[in-house]
Amino acid sequence: MEENRETTEQPKKEKSTYVNLANLFGPPAHVMEKYIQNCEDDIERVRKEQELCRNCRDGKCRQPVPEMVHIFTGYRGYPYFPLTPCPKVKMLQRKKLYEEQKAAAGIPDMYQGKCFDDYQVSEGNQQAVRMAQELVRGKDVEKGMYIYGSRGTGKTFLSSVVGNLFLQQGKKVMFTTTGWMRYLFRNNARNPDQQDRSLENVDLLIMDNLGSERFSAWGLEQLERVIDARYMGKKLTIVTTNYGLKALGEKMAQVIGNPDKHDRDVAERICSRLAGMTMPALLYGLDRRKMGEGKPGMFRKSQPAPMELFAKA
Repeated sequence: MEENRETTEQPKKEKSTYVNLANLFGPPAHVMEKYIQNCEDDIERVRKEQELCRNCRDGKCRQPVPEMVHIFTGYRGYPYFPLTPCPKVKMLQRKKLYEEQKAAAGIPDMYQGKCFDDYQVSEGNQQAVRMAQELVRGKDVEKGMYIYGSRGTGKTFLSSVVGNLFLQQGKKVMFTTTGWMRYLFRNNARNPDQQDRSLENVDLLIMDNLGSERFSAWGLEQLERVIDARYMGKKLTIVTTNYGLKALGEKMAQVIGNPDKHDRDVAERICSRLAGMTMPALLYGLDRRKMGEGKPGMFRKSQPAPMELFAKA
């Protein structure tokens, strides 16, 4: 009986021992130790390649296959060494693209890199800040913002914060003024074959302090063309100004030279488009520049009579 019992017993399976092969990027590979000996040369090669990535500082790839690196992975305990795009190169490329787009955006130096944490919320701007945050989140947002109010209430600051956060999302932004737009219009007229269409095509256009300077009749028509193109293309636009929309139309109709009815019609069409592609956001309070101290966005508590945005003629 004992002999039969010994013959029927099955031999015990050896317990497999697993080891982890650490990657520079991503999780380690979980492989059987018994397979390691057959792959020592491959493992050493992969480690050397990943060490090159670890020591990369200048963005110049030194891999045998440029911008590609082998990693450790495992399938049913057996090690594999697939060739994958180098995550560090991707990160450096994204950083380079961000720096290029930031430089092209033209956001004022004093506001570059600012976010909502840097903007002091108060009674005079809290609704506008909420609207700006919804714009940055980008959920079902089809309209930009028409930020208006008296001088020094943080309009440019708030629009720049939105621009900075759009840049971080990889979107193209352009911060412009009336003077810069007039320059672009003239330059496009001189170079009809190489026209700059960035005003029409960027993901977010910020027109700062609109109404502070006058356009010529021709320049006003060019502005209408830009706004009309953005309206039809559903491109987000932010306008900052000291004027309500009706007052802005009257201001823009006062073109350089001899304004006529045609100029008023163009200005009215511009304001009509802006009314359809932006949401009004009133900022009120003290001029922080005259206060001598305090952060941008500091306002008085007493609310003045709000400016009428869409006043009837």
